[in-house]
Amino acid sequence: MERAKISSWMDARSIAEGEAEKRLGGKIKDSWVDSIWLTPYGEGSKWIVKLKVVLAKGLFRKKSYDIFVKIDSMTGEVEEFRAS
Repeated sequence: MERAKISSWMDARSIAEGEAEKRLGGKIKDSWVDSIWLTPYGEGSKWIVKLKVVLAKGLFRKKSYDIFVKIDSMTGEVEEFRAS
């Protein structure tokens, strides 16, 4: 049996925050967990991460986002990302 690359919700949160910074082009100043859970799929388990983040873009500009990320627990690959 394969060992999961992402074994805890803290790892899943870190990956989701890193992906948000990369895709939205800023630095996270604050974040709150809305929900994080591990759900089974036919091809393996996925981490579903929902966060609320405040992203700084430049010196004085900040914007808040609701983030949804689906992460493959075996590979650590982000399969879906949404920000609103």
